Formats: sequence, C-alpha cells, structure tokens
Amino acid sequence: MELREFIKSSLVDITKGVMDAGEALKDTNAIISPHNFKIDNKDPQIFGRTKDEGATYRNIDGTRVVHKVDFDIAVVVDASDKKQAGLKVAVMSLGLSGGGESTNKAASTSRIKFSVPVVMSSSKSDKD
Repeated sequence: MELREFIKSSLVDITKGVMDAGEALKDTNAIISPHNFKIDNKDPQIFGRTKDEGATYRNIDGTRVVHKVDFDIAVVVDASDKKQAGLKVAVMSLGLSGGGESTNKAASTSRIKFSVPVVMSSSKSDKD
C-alpha cells in the first residue's frame, strides 16, 4: 500500500469511527467532536468549554466541559498473511513478556496518534 492510500484510508476510518460514536450516543447529551467550543489553556484538567449563545469567553455559565480523548493506535501490516488485502489494526501493548511459543513473522508497524474532543454525558439532561 502506498503512503498516500494509507493516509487516506486512515483518515476516512478515523472520521467514520468518530461519526459512528456520535450516532451511537445521539440519545444522550454527550457530544462527540463538538464544533462550537473554545480551547481552555488556563485549566490543565480540561481541553475546553462549549460556547453558549448567551455566554462569552469570560462568562462560562451555560457551557459544558470538553475533554480530549487521545488515541495512539498501532497499525500492523503482517507480511506472512499475503492472502488478505488491507491493513490489520491492533492496539499494541508494551512490555508484554511470558512463556509459551515464539513466532518469527515479518511485520511492519506504524503508529497513528490523534485526539477527539468529547463532551461527556451528564446525569442531568440538556432538556432540564
């Protein structure tokens, strides 16, 4: 797979995954990748706050906390499995050791890091 196709495929899959998460949470008041928020550089605990029609940047009443969910994904291309087209995506675990059999496979691993802003669902409905 060429680099260009790898980048395209990765971005399409990430975007569709974010959209699927938003769709799965549509019955809650969670917001996946909100489009209307301000990054907060003063508070290390949060990524930002949503904007509200009546709120200003100084007045945060009526806003909600936006968290940043970080992903670090390992994409593994297994050279021993030539029959299947495409990439295998696996979450790699570092520092694993143990007994058992060992195998010798030729594989190429690339890492993709990205973040998704998320407003977590709260127990109080936005309709209240």
